[in-house]
Amino acid sequence: MTRPGLPALALVFAAMLAQPAAQAATAPILIVDRDSTGEGLDDPTPASPVGANPATTLGAQRRWVLERVAAAWGDRLHSDVPIEFAVSFDPLECTANSAVLGSTGPSTAAHDFVGAPRADTWYTIAEANALAGVDLAPGTPDLRGRFNSRLGAAGCGFRFYLGADGNAPAGAIDLYSVALHEAAHGLGFLAFFDPTTGEKFAGRDDAFLVRLVDLPSGRALSSMTSGERAAACLRPDQVVLTGPAVVAASSTLTAGVASGGRVPIFTPTTFLPGSSVSHFTTSLSPNELMEPYFTRTPPDLDLTTALFEDVGWQTSSPGGGGACAPSSTTLCLLGGRFSATLRWDDGSGPKAAWVAEPKASSEASASGLFFFYAEDPSNWEVLVKMIDGCATNGSFWTLVSASTGFGWELTVTDESTGESRTWDHPLDGRASGISDFGAFSGCGS
Repeated sequence: MTRPGLPALALVFAAMLAQPAAQAATAPILIVDRDSTGEGLDDPTPASPVGANPATTLGAQRRWVLERVAAAWGDRLHSDVPIEFAVSFDPLECTANSAVLGSTGPSTAAHDFVGAPRADTWYTIAEANALAGVDLAPGTPDLRGRFNSRLGAAGCGFRFYLGADGNAPAGAIDLYSVALHEAAHGLGFLAFFDPTTGEKFAGRDDAFLVRLVDLPSGRALSSMTSGERAAACLRPDQVVLTGPAVVAASSTLTAGVASGGRVPIFTPTTFLPGSSVSHFTTSLSPNELMEPYFTRTPPDLDLTTALFEDVGWQTSSPGGGGACAPSSTTLCLLGGRFSATLRWDDGSGPKAAWVAEPKASSEASASGLFFFYAEDPSNWEVLVKMIDGCATNGSFWTLVSASTGFGWELTVTDESTGESRTWDHPLDGRASGISDFGAFSGCGS
């Protein structure tokens, strides 16, 4: 059973709190553009490549960052069902001193599905789909996110940095870190119950709630009355996560951890909508990705991945050594050294292309095919080939042959070095390809 109406969690940047107190996907996460043509991910404003981001328009740079986020979380989570992350850029609150950077939540939730770890317990729809092995809410994006389009505009004291190298200059907010944080909320880092009243969502436990314990009483929050639960959520650092994965991962923290390795959540004495309860405490050191305020600490996904494991996700450590994980939308090339994904557009909006068999299996080779229509997998549209040209010119080559006049965007990632390249073909009715004989360096990697 599914139910809509879940909250979106906001990540806030406040000037007084500014100082601290891409891999292959095993879960295919697809970015879905919710903006109108010419804005958001399609904003045509010219932009110079920055911080490994090769795109040359504002919209394409935003999409490139979000696709790196999708790959990062996809590499940590297991799902045979593609996860759709619907995104828009909207004018949210921003002043010279503070800004709402974004908010994201699951579009719906499910309970008592086949494969559910606990009965009568809510799970985000992305996790429920992964556990059930089927799409329980077809036609509905799994995550819905908004990011602030006002950053960089007049009157707003901040702007988004659109690189992915962690080198955001002073006054710039790293969109990659923000989007990692927001996507985590939609995937399962959130409480479904109402912290102001303590009432459970539709009277049921949720996978996050059942991991929470009140330190003073030693009681599980799930076993409290609504009033007791609401009161507990106003005691700073007194509600802790007790899952075994989080406890084990807490060993890397140097401050803020309760006895037994239990990690407190954010429970200030005054309830803060969008921040209270569904974040780690700000008392942790080093700072963590899922604290309620943006910090310049480089994002570390380990503690959040541990939380996902405790709420029921099947998780893994990030892939390495050039191990591409093939899927229905990810093509692996040159023994898994390179991964390729392709989006196409017939004028109705971008869509993910499918990988033709047998390349959707664990077998990887030098070339593969993409098709556009699920009902006709034999009708391939784009062939992608990677060639090891290191002995010739010290580079890996990317060659593409297309039999379509639709628009398409190909992204190839060197899984050994993390370098990524994107090529765009316009919707112009012409079939053409790519011959890039200097596409990737890294021959010594």
